Amino acid sequence: MQEFVFWLICAAFITSFFYASYRMGHARFLNVLRRVAALGFVSLGSLAVIVSLAWIVLPGLFPDVPRAPVWGQLIYALLFGFLVALGIHWMRVPTYRPDLGDTMRLVGTEPWPEELARRHGRSWWTGDPRPENAQRLASQ
Repeated sequence: MQEFVFWLICAAFITSFFYASYRMGHARFLNVLRRVAALGFVSLGSLAVIVSLAWIVLPGLFPDVPRAPVWGQLIYALLFGFLVALGIHWMRVPTYRPDLGDTMRLVGTEPWPEELARRHGRSWWTGDPRPENAQRLASQ
């Protein structure tokens, strides 16, 4: 029964992704998904880095955990630090909306500074134009 419930929840989760992508629009959904993943990477990764460093400095805080070599503990901290860096990078990447005329950086003919200037003033989550910028774009 437990396995059936697991597979049912997995199917519902995947179906909800497809439905949300259909309702929101594929590009908007992927922008939001990337932001949520980035926030998760940064928050959980930074917590894991702090715990890994506390594991090295204050091993008495974790009496039930067997003592590991310092190099192993440092590798844990570095891996989680890489996860934090990846999350920060994903948060800084501009939103991509091909329905609003965005082009991919490698195949676009527009110079990158002009592309970024055109994307300026959009929502951080979905890439939708903000109301004050939508009026400015409509007047051009």
